Amino acid sequence: MSQEKIDILKRSLIREKAARKAAELILEDKSRELYFISEELKQANFKLGHLLEEKSSQLEGVFENIVDAYVVIDLSGNVMKLNDAATLFFGYDIEIESLNVLDLIHKEDMDYALSSFSDLQTYGFFKNYQARVYTKSKEVKWVHINASVIFDNNNNPIAAQGIVRDITEQKASDEKLIDSESRLAALVLNLNSGVILEDENRKIVLSNNKFCELFSIEAKPESIIGIDCELGYEQNKNLFKDPSAFIERINQIVGGKVAVIGDVLEMADGKILERNYLPVFVGEKIKGFLWTFTDITLEKNYNLSLEALKTKYSRIIANMNLGLLEVDKEDNILMMNQSFSDMSGYSEAEILGKNANSIFVSKEDQKLITSQSNNRFVGNYNSYEIKVKNKKGEFKHWFVSGAPNYDLLGEFIGSIGIHLDITAIKELELQKECIFLV
Repeated sequence: MSQEKIDILKRSLIREKAARKAAELILEDKSRELYFISEELKQANFKLGHLLEEKSSQLEGVFENIVDAYVVIDLSGNVMKLNDAATLFFGYDIEIESLNVLDLIHKEDMDYALSSFSDLQTYGFFKNYQARVYTKSKEVKWVHINASVIFDNNNNPIAAQGIVRDITEQKASDEKLIDSESRLAALVLNLNSGVILEDENRKIVLSNNKFCELFSIEAKPESIIGIDCELGYEQNKNLFKDPSAFIERINQIVGGKVAVIGDVLEMADGKILERNYLPVFVGEKIKGFLWTFTDITLEKNYNLSLEALKTKYSRIIANMNLGLLEVDKEDNILMMNQSFSDMSGYSEAEILGKNANSIFVSKEDQKLITSQSNNRFVGNYNSYEIKVKNKKGEFKHWFVSGAPNYDLLGEFIGSIGIHLDITAIKELELQKECIFLV
């Protein structure tokens, strides 16, 4: 072998040794680095395990002290754990007695409970379960439960846990509210006034039978819920004597957003309605509109007839020779005619609103007046003589014929009396008695 080849082999060997040495150094560095990383991972795992134990302990403390009841059961429904709130609520001490959730479920809610437990197994949780349960003392309670499945490290279900909240009082309040709303709805439905409640978008929320009757709506109240009121009024405007004025006034009322009481509407068929409007506010925001419609045709016609009769007989009453006086239940003067003014010496302006007995009746006749007033209060008519004093202070004798006065509903509201001055007759009788005695 030539010297040249020997030199080449030597140089190759030297490079190979150097490369091997470098590789060994790199391997030592990587081994050392891997060792340190391994040690760090061990410490991290130790810390993580310790932290997990600490958090589990803290979590256990949370559930032990939670305000609502906390319950853990196995997959057969046996109760494994109750926190203090659950022990107090249900009345069971599972340290000394066994308990299964089937012992707690109200018999009427059993199907619902089993269905919810099936959902728990299928989906791993259920929410907003509401049903009745029995306590150990057989007291019935309403509860709200959110529950979930507990899994082991291999993701296998091993138990279930739930937060149980007592909603007994809330349920009772809700039932009372529902009862109140039902009674109110029944009352509104059968009111003798038409009622319609609109929301802020003028859609019907509530109506009643009388409203449908007044507006010739053949549908039932519940079937018109959601209808646009603006469109409805437009379709029914021809029911009114002046359709354009009807729509214009509604728009004016709604635009004003101020309560309106006693609007009078004349319908095309001659009926007369009274309309009231009340905007419904929540805070400063309007939430709807309440309308009521009452048929006042009879009352209006009666009042018109009464006004006509008053006009017809007012002159006769004013100029009749008999004094006419109307008083309320406390004998305060409401009305008098000219003849009574002439008899008493008082003008209407002087004694209107004042007590008739205190002005005219003498002390000796007070008991008589009280007795006669009581008779009229129970519906009796009466006639009697009294001694009175006129404006000049002169004593006069009046013959009074009194009658009870009633309002449209038949309620007693006072009396009406016709008065005749019999002073001259009484004086003549007195003169005859004197002559007879002589």
